[in-house]
Amino acid sequence: MSIAKVNVKQESFWWAGILIPLALGAVFYMLLNSEQFLTRLVFGLYGPDKATMFGREIISESLFVVLTKYTCDFLLAFSLVFALAYWLKGTLKMFGQALMIALVFEFVMEVWRYSTAAGGAFRLGHILALLLGNAVAAVLILIHEKAIY
Repeated sequence: MSIAKVNVKQESFWWAGILIPLALGAVFYMLLNSEQFLTRLVFGLYGPDKATMFGREIISESLFVVLTKYTCDFLLAFSLVFALAYWLKGTLKMFGQALMIALVFEFVMEVWRYSTAAGGAFRLGHILALLLGNAVAAVLILIHEKAIY
């Protein structure tokens, strides 16, 4: 019985695309959605109306609000596409199926979020963040797999 060689670079690309966004999303969620010391520290350092050494904001208030609302959705969608594409990798048709599964899952989750106790959370921004996460992941995967040139 022989053991097939594993392409470490190939596997590390897929696992990095799955695990790094999940870890970043978890850290980002913990930092921005709790009343812990780290939340206050992040808001104090990078929040609106904080001046740099040049006397200007580090980031604008509107950009800060967008980041706090939609970054976790973007990272979840990015990681989900990577995970499904890894699971169904092989052909471009299978990649398309993985992308469709991700889109349907995300749509169902948004409808569920809207219809439960978190009512009113259905925002166009959430949908755009999910679609952007899907698109960025899809482009990175296709470039890596050399499907588009």
